[in-house]
Amino acid sequence: MYSMQCDTLPRMKIRLILSAAVLVTAAFAAEVTIKQADLPAAVRNALPGQTNGAEIKNIIKETVKGKTVYEVETVANGMTRDLILDSSGALLETEEQVALESIPAASRKVLEAKARGAKIEKVEALTKGGKVSYEAAINRNGKKSEISAR
Repeated sequence: MYSMQCDTLPRMKIRLILSAAVLVTAAFAAEVTIKQADLPAAVRNALPGQTNGAEIKNIIKETVKGKTVYEVETVANGMTRDLILDSSGALLETEEQVALESIPAASRKVLEAKARGAKIEKVEALTKGGKVSYEAAINRNGKKSEISAR
């Protein structure tokens, strides 16, 4: 009986390690950088109308809640704008860099209050389902984090 328990414990450890390796691999496989030529035709055809002439910096294919989406990272006039499209080319969400001064006063006050003396390094307007919210990347004593406001 004792030798059987000793043999079972190492096998359990090996199974646990292999299971963890599979989960980690699956998590990283969910997000892949691709080329524009590898996009589905519907997404490729939607890009000119969505990018408005901005330079495409990167395209990421990922799976979110079981559905494939494409995040297209663009830059125009030094400002970033990320587009998230589904496989049909429909725009699901945008993340557009904006000046802090350009957002509504109420949202600006919320971000400034949450930052409390930290340096606000970047502000983005997130548009999803017709609703706009704001995120700010902040730096507090060398520690970077994000805050948000509606």
